[in-house]
Amino acid sequence: MVTGVLATAVLLAGCGGSGSPGGCPVTKPGGPRPPAAALTNLGTPIAKRSDPGWYGNGALWTNLPWSTQFIRTTSGLLSTKIPWFRARTGAVTVDARPLHGAPARFTAGVGSPASYGPTGFSPSILSFGRTGCWVVHARLAGKALEVVFQVYPAAPG
Repeated sequence: MVTGVLATAVLLAGCGGSGSPGGCPVTKPGGPRPPAAALTNLGTPIAKRSDPGWYGNGALWTNLPWSTQFIRTTSGLLSTKIPWFRARTGAVTVDARPLHGAPARFTAGVGSPASYGPTGFSPSILSFGRTGCWVVHARLAGKALEVVFQVYPAAPG
């Protein structure tokens, strides 16, 4: 289930609202609930419309707050897995930038429709050049979904 994908040690959170750590206006759940067809992986249901935390725009959703373990790659980037749920056909594309301060490197690897089907679940690995507040733009079928969240370093383990 989505909760298993999202539940781990470091809090990232999603949009709107102030009072967030370090002045980062993290995104909060909201928008329309995803249709059942968006909550499948190759036709098999993996999440429910009633699950808390949905954030979407009618074409594309994710589940907030993003809680995940960042892994520092050999290139020095902080990487994490983020789920996307598609109600429309097509590939999800993702870009991001720090909300404050100098630009930093960002890369995104997103599951393709050939691997995950035309609609439904599409996993991604997002890699950030530094900690801080980031704005992520995910796009599908001409619609953009903006998510603001805080990237924290992984806890020593």
